Amino acid sequence: MMAYACRGFLLIALALLAIPVAAEDVLVIEQDYNLVRPDRQGVEAKDIRQRMYLSKKMVRIDEFGGASKQPTESYMIDLTQRLIIDLDHENLTKTVETFEQRSARIEARKQKIKGDIAALQGPQKEKTQKLYRALLDDDRSFEMVEKKEKKEIAGVECKQIGIVDRSNEAYEPMVLHLHPKKEMPYDSAEVLYLLQIVGGKMRQFLNANKGKLKKVPMEMTVDLAAGGTLKVKVVSLQETETTKLDPALFLIPDYQDKPLRPKRKPRKVDPTQ
Repeated sequence: MMAYACRGFLLIALALLAIPVAAEDVLVIEQDYNLVRPDRQGVEAKDIRQRMYLSKKMVRIDEFGGASKQPTESYMIDLTQRLIIDLDHENLTKTVETFEQRSARIEARKQKIKGDIAALQGPQKEKTQKLYRALLDDDRSFEMVEKKEKKEIAGVECKQIGIVDRSNEAYEPMVLHLHPKKEMPYDSAEVLYLLQIVGGKMRQFLNANKGKLKKVPMEMTVDLAAGGTLKVKVVSLQETETTKLDPALFLIPDYQDKPLRPKRKPRKVDPTQ
């Protein structure tokens, strides 16, 4: 019965997403997205261009790989229906997840990583703890440092803000260069958490200080909760309305549903490595 109820909810929510969006202001941002993430096999690197459409009700993030002018993958975040939709344009598949489902998956992953770390010893344990320190931030306390240095990004002079760990000021998990005028159309802390960019404690800190952090981040360096380091830099920013954009941007294509997580064999942890 619960499975049918959940399925019914998602069908209703997707149907609502198919309704044309009323006119509202949208920020259209293009940015360079660079991710470096070490793992046991080496280093994973992702260097792509993103185009983001940001409004009060909906966020769409298109990712472009190679020379293609069409996005290879898109993420849609419905802030009203509290849904995350991942669109794979190459394989024509989609996954749909509620905010609550994503939060539960993040918490389950956190607990699994804690268990893996407890089973490790020596250098491998230290390496894994460092890789996921932004996710495992329950015991941390942060503070904001406004820096004197300013930087011109995409034609505007941006002030720099660093967020540091109170107990270890050498650890600066986030550095932001903020636009002097343009504001984010929504509270971004929840979205950053759901996209596994920041951990739970950092989300609380960003929410508590959203008055000082509401300007658009034109450049950002983050110790990523999913592991690794993320750097983004805005190359262009425009303001428009939804009615002036392609309506298909806010519609869910009829792609094949894909399970949230493929089945994998349990990973064995070798404490000697």
